[in-house]
Amino acid sequence: MDFKIYRFVVFFFFILQHQTILSQNQNLSIALSEAINNIQREENISFSFDPDLIQGFILRNYDPSSSLALKLSFLTENSPFSYQKVNESYFLIKPRLINLTLSIKEKNSESGIPGVYIKKYDQYIQSVSNSEGKINFNIDWQKNDTLTFESLGYTTQKVSVLELLRNRIRFILMEEGSTLLNELVVTSYLNPGISADQQNHSVKIANGELGILPGDVDKDLLVSLKSIPGIHSVTGRAGELRIRGGLPDHNLILFNDIPIFHKGYYFGTVSPFSTDIVEKATIYRSGYTSALDGRVGGAIILESTDKVPDSLRIGLATNSYFGSAYVKAPIIKEKIGLTLSFRGAHPFELITPKESAFEDIAIAASILSVMDERRNVELKPVDFNFWDLNSSILIDGGKTGDFKLNLLTINNTIQTKLIDNNLSTEENRLFELDNNGISGRWKKKWTTRTLTAYVSSSTYKYRLLNNLSDIINGDTIINRITFNEVNHHRLGVDFSQTFKGIVSSLNLGYSLSNTSINFNLRDTDVIDQTPRSMQLANQSASTNGLYGNFLIPNIDNFMFDIGIRGNHYELTKSIRIEPRIFINYFLNKHFTFKTSFGLYSQDLTQNIFFDLSDIPNEKLIWFFSRGRNGQIITSWQGLFGGTYQTKNWLFDFDFYYKEVDDIATSGNFRDNRSMTLINRRLDGILTSKGFDFLFKYRFDHLDLWTSYTLSRTELTFLDIKTDPFPANYDQTHNFSIAASYQKYCLRASLGWFLNSGLPNYLENRFFPGTGGRGSGQIITEPTPTGNVSRFSSTHQLDASIAYQIMAKKKGYRLTLGLSVLNLYNRKNLLETAAIDLIRNGPMSNTQEADRFTIGFAPDFMIKLEW
Repeated sequence: MDFKIYRFVVFFFFILQHQTILSQNQNLSIALSEAINNIQREENISFSFDPDLIQGFILRNYDPSSSLALKLSFLTENSPFSYQKVNESYFLIKPRLINLTLSIKEKNSESGIPGVYIKKYDQYIQSVSNSEGKINFNIDWQKNDTLTFESLGYTTQKVSVLELLRNRIRFILMEEGSTLLNELVVTSYLNPGISADQQNHSVKIANGELGILPGDVDKDLLVSLKSIPGIHSVTGRAGELRIRGGLPDHNLILFNDIPIFHKGYYFGTVSPFSTDIVEKATIYRSGYTSALDGRVGGAIILESTDKVPDSLRIGLATNSYFGSAYVKAPIIKEKIGLTLSFRGAHPFELITPKESAFEDIAIAASILSVMDERRNVELKPVDFNFWDLNSSILIDGGKTGDFKLNLLTINNTIQTKLIDNNLSTEENRLFELDNNGISGRWKKKWTTRTLTAYVSSSTYKYRLLNNLSDIINGDTIINRITFNEVNHHRLGVDFSQTFKGIVSSLNLGYSLSNTSINFNLRDTDVIDQTPRSMQLANQSASTNGLYGNFLIPNIDNFMFDIGIRGNHYELTKSIRIEPRIFINYFLNKHFTFKTSFGLYSQDLTQNIFFDLSDIPNEKLIWFFSRGRNGQIITSWQGLFGGTYQTKNWLFDFDFYYKEVDDIATSGNFRDNRSMTLINRRLDGILTSKGFDFLFKYRFDHLDLWTSYTLSRTELTFLDIKTDPFPANYDQTHNFSIAASYQKYCLRASLGWFLNSGLPNYLENRFFPGTGGRGSGQIITEPTPTGNVSRFSSTHQLDASIAYQIMAKKKGYRLTLGLSVLNLYNRKNLLETAAIDLIRNGPMSNTQEADRFTIGFAPDFMIKLEW
């Protein structure tokens, strides 16, 4: 061979090999663990990490010759971890928030499956696969997390998040199959985050995954509930929720096992607790399980997380009427954690449009608004001041069980001042509503025996103080103080066992509760020094409860959830046995029939009056319920309905009936012998019957639904009427149509609501009123009800929009939101009330006042989380 040719060939192969080596160096594939070890050795730094966590991850196109900053940036972008700098030579590696796009396909045909939902730790992730089967979502993950993929008609698929990320899985294959009856839920009942449990006919809300609802960009959970068929607020206020015709005090509301007696801020307009820490809510509309008791209507159970936070999370938020903050932090990794949430009214005096709208509906048709309209009488701006705090300490004790300690405190102060310039008088009112509660729960699960034990305890105090003083020329002449305090203590023990057989689970429990009530009314004429005091102090009573519940998941397509509760009431020295049963019949994989029946009881109550204001003292006072025959409040309620569900369609309907005995009010009766007025208690019956219907359609990122309720709620008070009459809050028709849209970082919702008018009893004012001395309608003898006219229908349009800005590298999320209630500012007249005015002497006069729903109320929200 020619030497020149030989040299050329050698040179050619040398260049080719050199280029190949360079190419390999520039496109190096290396294990993440090896890259980290090399960086530690070459850069003389240390990483703290779980070796098992980073195993199996491969980096492609890794450049080992780049700088440390570029290497860390490359690792962050090409692995699902954050590389947090602690100091110059020490870095922490941990899982970070990631964005995933997956394609869900049928295993055989590989066609896309729409309407697939994803759960993590039994909580739904706020995304659903579109018509092509694609789904995009953000997820905070840990080493042992598992994703569950669910769709009606397909076998549930579970995938480890760690394996999904290691193997870069982008396709999830699902097989057609039957859905297990005891796991069947109606996913996305309204929009993502809201589901319906077929087992006990409850509605569940995963707060972290909850989509946006019309007019509620702040996720006020109690306000959001009025979007669910069968739950309604005539005035739109959070504290005025009526579940299938019941009264607000008939609703059991628990926050981490702590009962809530407070109706909310702005006289019940805003929920009295922050929902930043709430992880899930369970709502029962037609009775509840045997483990719960104390109310005769529905139940709203709010719970924060039971798991120790794996990393520090902080959130700050503000809107036009309050600011809030929350912290979720591990104290000892995987052992002890803390969650904390604070919310409070803005300290500055600027009144925003939404605050003004809240004030209008809070004091509307009350003595404050009536006096403010009088000539030479001025109502100073009402001072609504509030703050609340809730926190939990979480302890993961491993084999010894988990412990959770919860704290809830609610503080609400309202000050008003009426000035009569003609008479040089002032009327000052001070409302204080304080609530403090603490609860603890120990939970132990024996996996091999499938046995779970709970021991829980809670204590709670509700305090109302209303101080009203009349001042003339700077001197106090009349001072009236109303004081009401409720102390509630409860201890409970619960055991749950799962089986393989006809009965799949058994639940047994015992509870002991004690309640004491202090009521004091003091009316002092400072000039004459003539005090009038009525005091019912230190009344207390205990209740012992024993309950059992078992589940039969499948007998010829029937599911039975059967429970029974026995309560011994010290108050009435009686024992009450209350069966509760929920039955489902699964006609096929799409259609389910449902029915339920239950008995319930309640020993604490509030008086019912024929107006929608919460300002009078009588509307806020809690007392023991003992009817004419010495009995507590009792009820029975039943339901029959059905659900039809496909990938994109949902039809849900319920027929229900409820009867509540021994509800109470108080009225002034004329004694025919002495011709004097005597104030005494009146006992009555409430009946409610109705039909709820929901239709929903999902298309890609859009949820569209409409709901309709046809109902009738009647009261029977034989002392004043010889036959039943419609309740003053009865609305025959409630209709709504709404939509929510969610794609990537954008969420929006729009809803229109139409409600029929309330009964108009102004011309025939027969029901007892509020207001104290000399007030109320004088009742002489029962009369027929007669024809009842109604006010005009009401309607309004609500809207919300929110946009999230996420910084993956820095790990923060910024949410900007806008919402509007009553977008076209419709003036909706609810009622015309007759307000009792007390100024001179023991007799009273009245004046008419109109009450409207909320007017145009815009709001904004800014929330930063990291």
